[in-house]
Amino acid sequence: MSRREMRMAFLPRRCDRDWSSACASYSTRHRDRMDRARRLNGARKTEHLADQCSADFEPLAAGLLFLYCMIAAREYDCRSKTSYAPAAARLLPGWIFGNDASMNSIKATAILAMPVLAAAAAMAANVFAQEAKAPAKDYNQRALEIYEFRKAAASGPERGQEIFYYKCWFCHNEFVQGIPQLTGLYEKPNLLSGESVNDDTVKEKIRNGGAGMAAYKYTLSDADLNDLVSYLREKCCWDSDTPPLNPRYRMR
Repeated sequence: MSRREMRMAFLPRRCDRDWSSACASYSTRHRDRMDRARRLNGARKTEHLADQCSADFEPLAAGLLFLYCMIAAREYDCRSKTSYAPAAARLLPGWIFGNDASMNSIKATAILAMPVLAAAAAMAANVFAQEAKAPAKDYNQRALEIYEFRKAAASGPERGQEIFYYKCWFCHNEFVQGIPQLTGLYEKPNLLSGESVNDDTVKEKIRNGGAGMAAYKYTLSDADLNDLVSYLREKCCWDSDTPPLNPRYRMR
């Protein structure tokens, strides 16, 4: 006797049910039991993954991995043509796991996913803001003032005078021959290049340099150029025999 015949020998029979209907009844019950077993097994696997996510990762990582678990479950469901949704309904609406769902279920899932996505976006924005934020500076440190040319002043023509001394004076002074003097620069109509004298053309010349002149576009920032040009326009220049006084010096 074959295994099929042995199974059929134990099927319950009733006088009003023929052999074919008994086979159909047995097949239906067997299929239902297998579906319930698969659904329960899938729900247990999903719960296990969710618990592992929550235990092993930070809240954000757990949320993202939990979403991944749901997507993976949906993909597996679509490929295997099974449905784990009823047993896993307490975790998230069943449409994620592949069964036919209503629009209400879809809306509920979107609402449940929004806090996780919002938290991820907020944390990412916070990280980027921290990276973009400039580090705090303590100008009571003398070395920082020297490095940023802020010994004389924090900004303005006085700071521009300090930048001029370190970057320009060693060439543009009264002792050097063949190099333009910068005293009264803004009273002249044109630069040697033929451009009219104004803040923009002077900054451009300092940035890009020229024949026999170094370029400072990688050395001086826009703030440095603004202070330097304000000094050239308003106070330039001094006599080397009477240099500017040290602003920190106090006579007693």
